[in-house]
Amino acid sequence: FTNLRCVYRFLGSFSFQVSQMRNGKTFELNPLDLIILETLRLFEPALYEALPARREVLTEYKFDGIFSDDEKDKKTQQAEQTALLAPIGESRRHALSEILAELFPALFGHQHPDRQTMQRQLRVGHARYFDRYFTMSLAPEDVHQADLDALRENFANSAAFVERCKLLKSRDLLATAFERLDAYSQDFPVSVFPHVITTLAEVGDMLPEKGDREFFSFDALTHAYRLVHF
Repeated sequence: FTNLRCVYRFLGSFSFQVSQMRNGKTFELNPLDLIILETLRLFEPALYEALPARREVLTEYKFDGIFSDDEKDKKTQQAEQTALLAPIGESRRHALSEILAELFPALFGHQHPDRQTMQRQLRVGHARYFDRYFTMSLAPEDVHQADLDALRENFANSAAFVERCKLLKSRDLLATAFERLDAYSQDFPVSVFPHVITTLAEVGDMLPEKGDREFFSFDALTHAYRLVHF
């Protein structure tokens, strides 16, 4: 930001994006990530426009799998870093590299923040949220953060929790919602768990069982169990 014109230009477009992704009291993106990406869009367009095509390498954590090839993965990541920063002037390259490392830790082989933290914070570096930042919309099969917040806030209010689950089930999103809740399983205070157990028992029969999902995935009942276990 070198002058007030740059500031006004940023605020105009940023205000529009905020209005698109606000859902009542809930915001469907991480505000700081959005600020940074919008700054890149306006003032480093070559870098910004290269990001969507690299979704996989920007969001996939490589070094936590039993089948990963560490040396090959590092070379791939280094090549991607070089390619992304190639159009950038040398004087700005180091600063932008540090910014990318914060937005997309997976690209730099970092394990922190971990994927669950990235998910809780609605970060652009998590594969589930990446597309939102570039389309300014939620996919039909995605769960609104407002729905998740309502579930988290109503564990002690069984009736409200059940009603929210019915709404999600009618949109075929109940399994996805419980999968997303899993990331918050260690954030609840111990005092809430008597309510968690009884509330989950109220909705247990409506939770979809595992169907033709991926072999290593959990069904909604397992995610409900994990909320209590962890």
